[in-house]
Amino acid sequence: MKFLGYKLKNLRDVLGLSMTDLKKLSGIDQGYISEIENGKKQPSDNTVQKLCKATGIDELYFYIDGPNLSEVTPDIMDDLKTFVSQGKNLPWLLFSMKQAKRGISLKTLDTISDALESETEKDD
Repeated sequence: MKFLGYKLKNLRDVLGLSMTDLKKLSGIDQGYISEIENGKKQPSDNTVQKLCKATGIDELYFYIDGPNLSEVTPDIMDDLKTFVSQGKNLPWLLFSMKQAKRGISLKTLDTISDALESETEKDD
């Protein structure tokens, strides 16, 4: 599978991170980040892991040509930033984006998710 560099740029924009910020968080050189974002370089597995750890997002996001985070309406962007910072996985993120477009806030979805997780833990 090919790493889609434009999705890293999109994620950085949504999270409000400069290349300098991402360098500090990931330890990856700014020039290399730029080459990845512009599709000039394909990152190693180790680099992808560093990017995922720095941004709190599942690595599959970078490999699937699907919704960009910037497609979410501006009124829920703050919720989305919180959501991404919590490191929710890609299927949950994509599901949540669809629900957000229907007018259901990500905070509501996150509350439901937390409640379901609590119930599951009680059952164990």
